[in-house]
Formats: sequence, C-alpha cells, structure tokens
Amino acid sequence: MFIQMGAFLPEVKGDEYSNCGLSACTKTCVGSAQTNWPCLVIQGILWSLIYTDPDSPNLLTQVIEPMLGRVKQTAWEYLDKNKVWSLTRPVWISAIVSVLQPYLSPVIEEALHNIESGHTWTLSQVPQAMNLMIESLLHVVEDIPVCLTSLLFYIQEQAPVEISPICDSVVLHLVMSALYTSIHTYIIIFR
Repeated sequence: MFIQMGAFLPEVKGDEYSNCGLSACTKTCVGSAQTNWPCLVIQGILWSLIYTDPDSPNLLTQVIEPMLGRVKQTAWEYLDKNKVWSLTRPVWISAIVSVLQPYLSPVIEEALHNIESGHTWTLSQVPQAMNLMIESLLHVVEDIPVCLTSLLFYIQEQAPVEISPICDSVVLHLVMSALYTSIHTYIIIFR
C-alpha cells in the first residue's frame, strides 16, 4: 500500500458528489470518494501499527522504508521550509502529519485558552504566544509513541541533502506542519 500510494499527490477536483447515472439509480448513491481517501487509508495503517506495539522503535520504519527508497525528488520537496505551511502534501507526509495531530492537540488547546484569556490576544503578544507554544511542545513531545518518533528521525536520515526543512530538521518540520494543519482546521471551524 505504501509503495503504491506513498508519493501520490491527490488533485483537488470540483463536485465530488454526483449521481451515478444508472437507470436503476434511486438517487441514494454515496458518491465518489473524496480526494483524501489515500491519506485516510495510510493513516489507518499507521494507527493500526502504532497500537499494535507503540514501544517498538522500528515498527513504522520497517513499513515505510521500502516506499521511501522509491520516493521521487518532487515528493521530498514538500519537506522544504518553503512548503511547511502548505496543506497540499504527498500522501505519506499528509498521513504522518495527521497521525501527529492528536498528540499535539494539548498545544493547540493551550494556545486557544491563552487567546481567550487575553494573554496572547494582540499582535504585540505574538512572540509571547510563540514561546508558550514551544514550551507546550516540550511537554507533549514525550507523549508521542516511540515508534512514531523513530519514524520521524528515520525520515530525517533519509531526506535528500538538497532538502532544507525549517531549522534543518525534518522532525521539527513535520511537527510544525501538524500544528499548522490543526490551527488551520480550527480557523475553518471558527469562521
């Protein structure tokens, strides 16, 4: 599965829900799959493996290793610092970012609490908000399963030299991408 879908980059299409057009159609068709289905499949596999043995450091690495050897340069470019804020990613990166998100949710919750309480409400308080987020990250990082942390460091070792992630760390890049994706999700909800 990883080898086939790992570097796949879903394209965004228009209307995903259309009638099937068959003569016996009762207009109760589920419709075609959404563009994120490959990511959801990979996420499901990752979650299954994480819960199989969260303390096995090589479990996820062994599964993703064959796919990483076949990933083209264009897929690795999504780990460049210029793409950290991009929500369009290859399936394997998107799935890893999605799996990281629940472990980082306390950071987002604390940031929202600080905004609501007025501690980090104004533009002049952005540096303070960033410092508080970094402190929160330091506390939650130990809750990430060993196998997921090992996978992040393995990806960092395998990344081509030409790639320049934020702070020269693929691990930090993926964590920040997960935080940004979570924040972006909340922005959509609050609108």
